[in-house]
Amino acid sequence: MLNWIKRKIAAKAPDAATPVADPASRQVSHPQTVKAQGDEHLKAGRYADAEGCYRQVTESDAHYPGALINLGFVLREQGRTNEAREVLERAVRIAAEDADSHYLLASILATTGPRDAEVSHLRKAIELRPDFEPARHQLITTLMQSGRLAEATQLCENSIAILPDSAELHFYRSDLYLRSDEKSLAIASCKRALALNPVMVAAQQSLSRILLDTEQLEQAEASYRREIELTPEHFGPYHQLGVVLSRLKRHAGAIEQFKRAISLNPRSGASYFSLAESYIEFDSESGESLALAQANYEKAVEVEPAVSSFHCSLGFSYWRGAQHDRAMTSFDRAIELDPNNAKARWARAMLWAPAFSSKGGGDAPDRSGFGGEIGRFEDWWVKSDADGTLFVGDLQPFFLTYQEQNNLALLKQYGQVCAKAMQRWLDRQKSPAFKRPMGKRIRLGIVSGDIRLHSVWMALIKGWFRSFDLERFELVVFSLADQVDPETSWARSKSDVFVSGPKTLPQWVAAMREQNCEILLYPAVGLDPMTLKLASLRLAPVQINTWGHPDTSGLPTLDYYVSADSFEPANAQDHYSEQLVLLPHLGNRIQPLALTSSDPGFAAMNIDLERPILVCPGTPFKYQPEHDHIFAEIARGAPDAQLIFFRPSVAALSILLEVRIAKEFESAGLNVKDHVRFVRWLNFHEYHCLLRHAHALLDTIGFSGYNTAVQAIECGLPLVTREGRFLRGRLASGVLRRMGLTELIVQTKAEYVNLAVRLATDLLYQANIRHEIEQRRAILFDDQSAMGPFQDFLESVARPDKRQGDKV
Repeated sequence: MLNWIKRKIAAKAPDAATPVADPASRQVSHPQTVKAQGDEHLKAGRYADAEGCYRQVTESDAHYPGALINLGFVLREQGRTNEAREVLERAVRIAAEDADSHYLLASILATTGPRDAEVSHLRKAIELRPDFEPARHQLITTLMQSGRLAEATQLCENSIAILPDSAELHFYRSDLYLRSDEKSLAIASCKRALALNPVMVAAQQSLSRILLDTEQLEQAEASYRREIELTPEHFGPYHQLGVVLSRLKRHAGAIEQFKRAISLNPRSGASYFSLAESYIEFDSESGESLALAQANYEKAVEVEPAVSSFHCSLGFSYWRGAQHDRAMTSFDRAIELDPNNAKARWARAMLWAPAFSSKGGGDAPDRSGFGGEIGRFEDWWVKSDADGTLFVGDLQPFFLTYQEQNNLALLKQYGQVCAKAMQRWLDRQKSPAFKRPMGKRIRLGIVSGDIRLHSVWMALIKGWFRSFDLERFELVVFSLADQVDPETSWARSKSDVFVSGPKTLPQWVAAMREQNCEILLYPAVGLDPMTLKLASLRLAPVQINTWGHPDTSGLPTLDYYVSADSFEPANAQDHYSEQLVLLPHLGNRIQPLALTSSDPGFAAMNIDLERPILVCPGTPFKYQPEHDHIFAEIARGAPDAQLIFFRPSVAALSILLEVRIAKEFESAGLNVKDHVRFVRWLNFHEYHCLLRHAHALLDTIGFSGYNTAVQAIECGLPLVTREGRFLRGRLASGVLRRMGLTELIVQTKAEYVNLAVRLATDLLYQANIRHEIEQRRAILFDDQSAMGPFQDFLESVARPDKRQGDKV
C-alpha cells in the first residue's frame, strides 16, 4: 500500500486551500506547501512528521480532502486504526467522489469491519475509477474470504478484461480456479501471471505447489528450481524440491536438497525427517544408510519433540536395528503425543513378536504378550475412526514364523483385525460390487511382489506359468513391485493381462475390480505390506494362499492354503485358518538354475579351501537361541571344519547372532575364530561357487530352507536337516524324501550334530552321498505331477457347477 500512496502523491493535482500559519516561523505558508512537506515525510516513512504537517493543513481547512486522506494513511500505518477510520470517514463525507478516500477507508474496514461496508466502499472506488487496480485486488480478496466465490470470479474476469496485463489479477484468477478444483486452469493462470511478471514470488510458489499436488513432477521440479532462484535464502523451496526428487525416485538428489534446506533452517524437523526417509529409500539394504536415517530421525525429534509422527518413525528405525526397548519408548511417546496415532499403536503391538531376545541372550523370544497387545489394540481401534490403510502391513508378526510353535491362534486374532480394518477402508470407498465373469476361461489372478528372480518366483510362480493350460485359464498378473528383470519380462510375455506397479492401494483395488478375477492367488502373504493389505480384502469370490511364506495368514479373507504331501505332517490342518489343500509330492514345478560359478574371494573371507566347509545359509533371524549350542558341538566333533554364516548388509540381527555364537563357543572352551566365519552376502554365482567347494550344508532348525536345499542338491552337496513340526520346518526334508535320501533327515539335535560331523570328517561317506544325490536329483526338476491336480482344484473352486456336471 505504501507504493500505491507514493504513486498517488506523485500523480495528484494540487488542491486549492486556505493559507496556513507556520507556528515556527510565524509566517503564513500556503497549505499546498505544507502538504507537500508532509508528502515528502510520508514517502520517507517519517509518519510522525507527516502527521504534523497534515494536521496543520486540516486545522486551517478541515475540508482539505488530500490532507485528510494522507493523514488517514499515516495513522493507519502507525497502528492507530480508530483514529484513521474517523479521519477517512470525514474524507469520504467531504469528497464522496474521491476513489482514494473510499479505498483507504475500505482498507481500515478490512481490519475493523463491518465487511459489508468494506465491500461497499471498494465497489464505489472501482465505480469512480474503473482501472483502480489495488481496489479490485482488495475486493476480489474480500469476496473470496467471505466465501462469495461466484462474485469474486465474476469481478476477476471483468477486471482482467479491463486490465489484461495485470499479473496480480491473473494470479487471483489462479487462486479462484484452485478453489473450484480446476487445477489445470489454475496452472495456466499462474503461468500467465509469471509471463507478465517473472519475479512474482507468490505466483511461482503457487505454481510449484499445484504442480506437485497434481503429480506433474518434472514441471514441479523446474518450478521449484526457479523459486530457489527468486528466494535463494529461503529453505522452503529446497525442501519441496527434495520432496519432488524423492517422488521421482532420484533419492541422491533429494538427499542433497534436504541437506541444503537444513543448512538454511537447522530447526526444521520436517527436513530432518524427510532426509531420513530419503536415506531409507536410497538404499534400505545398506547399514550405513539406515544409520544415517536413524540419526536424522533422532535430530527431527530433538528439534521438534512434540510431533508424534517423528517419534513413530524413529521407533520404526530402532525396530530395524533390533533396538526393541528404544523402539517401544518411541512408540509410547508417539501415542502420548497423539492418542489417535494408529500406526504407532499397531507397531507397539508388533514389537511383541521379535526375531529373538533383544538382549542377545539365549532365552526364547517373549511372544507371550502378543495376543494381549493385539486385543488391546482392537479394543482401541473399534472406538476409533482409523482404517486399515494407516497400519495394516507396516509391521507384521513376520518373526513368529521362525519360531517353532503353532501360530494359528495368534495369527487368527491378528488376521481378524487386519480384515476388519481393511474392510472399514473399503466400505468408505463406495466401490461397486464385482460380478462373477461368465467367460469360457477361468480368470485367474496372481498377486505378487516377486515376479522377478526371487526365491518365491523360483520355487512356485514360474512353474505355474510353465504349466497352466491357457485354454482353461486366463492369466492376469498383478505385479506389485517396481523391480523388474528378465524374469519379469518373460512373465509379461506369458500373461493374458499384466498389471504392473508401483500403484497406490486405491489404484490396485480399482485394477483388480476392473479385471474381475474369479480366483486371486497369493503366492506369499506375510512379507510385503501391499500384499497384506490386498489379501485382507475380499476382491474375488475365491482367494488362495500358498507356501511362499510357509505359515497360515490368519486372514478370514483367504479361503484355501495350497501346500504339498511331502511337506506336511498328519495333523497339518490344525495349523491353518485356511482350508488346507495338499498337492502331490512337492506341489511345484521347478527348473535347475544352471548357474556358472564366480570366485567370491575365499582368501579375503578367511576361508581355507584345504579345510572342511560347512555352509550355514540362513538369514540371522532363522537361528533361534535355543539351537546355538549345536554349532559348538559340531566344532568340537570336527575341529578342522569351518562354519560359514552370512552377514546381510543390514547387520543388526547378524551382530546379535555373532555375539550369541561367540558366547556359546566360549562356554564350550573353544575359540570361535578358529571355527566360525561370518562373511558378506554373496550373489547367486558366488554362492554356488561356495557350495561346490563345501562339504555339507546345514539346514536351519525350525525354519527349513527350500531354495537353499534345492541349490545344494543341484551342486551335488550333501545337506543335514532336522525335520520340524510344521510346514516351515519340513521343506528340506520334503525335498530329500522325494529323492529317497531319508538318511540325511534327522529327528533330534544330537543326530543333527553327529551327521554334520560325519559329513565333515568321513570323506568316503561324503562321496557316497554325493553320488546318490547325482543319481536321484533329476526327479526334482520339471516335475509336472502336481500341476494337473492343482489346475483341477482351481477349476473346482471357481466353477463348482461345471465340475459337478462333468462327474454326471
